[in-house]
Amino acid sequence: MSRNDCGGYITRKQKKRINPHPCRYNPALLGFGLYESIRGGEQFIAFIEKELIPYIDSHYPTQPYKMLIGHSLGGLMVMQTLVHHTALFNAYIYIDPSMWWDNQALLKETKRALEKRHFAGTALYLGFANTVDDDILLNNIHADTTFDTKHLRSILTLQSYLEKNKQNGLNYTGKYYENDSHMSVPLIAVYDALHFLFNFYPIKINVKEENNPDPTYLVNKIKSHYAYASKQMGYKVFPAEELLNWNGHNALNKKQYEKAKRLFDYYLAIYPEIAAANACMGDYYQAINETKNALAYFEKSLAIQENAAIRKKVEKMQGK
Repeated sequence: MSRNDCGGYITRKQKKRINPHPCRYNPALLGFGLYESIRGGEQFIAFIEKELIPYIDSHYPTQPYKMLIGHSLGGLMVMQTLVHHTALFNAYIYIDPSMWWDNQALLKETKRALEKRHFAGTALYLGFANTVDDDILLNNIHADTTFDTKHLRSILTLQSYLEKNKQNGLNYTGKYYENDSHMSVPLIAVYDALHFLFNFYPIKINVKEENNPDPTYLVNKIKSHYAYASKQMGYKVFPAEELLNWNGHNALNKKQYEKAKRLFDYYLAIYPEIAAANACMGDYYQAINETKNALAYFEKSLAIQENAAIRKKVEKMQGK
């Protein structure tokens, strides 16, 4: 077994499975077990598509949004998948990919694909590290023709292809991590990539919006935000319970009753079998002195899940 670039262990047999091309002889790679590698990447991608994804979907609660992440030779396979099986994943993160592999064969294929094809609806993040000596400057690295700089030169060439072909619709950004090495870059790159890929997802509500007395403003903002997030994700996503619960009670405490009701109505509509959603409606009706309706919602909440505080409320309202 040999140690791979991510700090784990990978067998030579596994290397054969992920490499898209056989690598031609290069003296700099002797001793790394790479020359026995064959073009097994397509077989591995087929395994992911036809066996792994269906297995996961059938055994676990999943959503249709899928992402592929790879580093080094794994990054090479990520690019192979993007170029030849684009629709298999929604987003791709490739970190310090070995685009130099096989005399840059996949790099050349990628250039043609980026120039001629459309990638609308697909996102890509490229993170790459500083893998050359300190005396080599990035702006003139292409003047160096040694194997020691080929890894970074190949990635920079790829970056230029990505930046020059914005007409293809690919949602792309990349970042050079000057202070990270090939071994350290995966952690920070994945973190940044997730921020890029899901920058639309977090909802931002400022204090002025929280306090807006318009009974429709806040609930409509929340609905619009998650409708957009659902469109981006490709499936229906809903706000967290806490968002509706907290803002509804915030309005209730300020005696903004209609605003609270609209937030609680939305909460109950999307989480009808959640005890807390029913309890929130009970709180609303109790606040406006509609005891009968309040009791009905509190009792439904208790039927879903017993709660000592709500039980005490019910007994007090019933005069027990």
